Amino acid sequence: MAVLAAGIVTIALVRQSGVADPTARSRTEPGAPAVQAMPAEQVVAPAVVQLVTYELTGRGPALNVTFVVQGSAIEQLREVTTPWSKLVPRRSTGPGTDYVTVSAQNAGDGELGCRIIVDGVVVSERTTVGRNGVVNCAKLIT
Repeated sequence: MAVLAAGIVTIALVRQSGVADPTARSRTEPGAPAVQAMPAEQVVAPAVVQLVTYELTGRGPALNVTFVVQGSAIEQLREVTTPWSKLVPRRSTGPGTDYVTVSAQNAGDGELGCRIIVDGVVVSERTTVGRNGVVNCAKLIT
């Protein structure tokens, strides 16, 4: 009986104080503005920046070096001396994945290697041997 009385007193005090009943599904006071949830398509996720490092290794020059800089935009260099690297901060383009890639052609007779590092982690690594050999490193990142 004492527990029942305590419960009734608590409910009465809550109603007098104007605090909403936490067990009620929804309650709208007369004249109170309606609260509307923001549609999912209007919710903006914070931008994510990933540090992508493209690397080429070898003993001679590399030709036609092509890499993705942002979104689907690419940059191409006619010739670079190896070892070569390029740091590209990439801002996420939205939900899903982004594609990163670097490719080059070997101008010498030795080995030409490529590597992609995302936030300090190697995500792709390849090599080719011989003049005119083409190397390509690529990865989908989230």
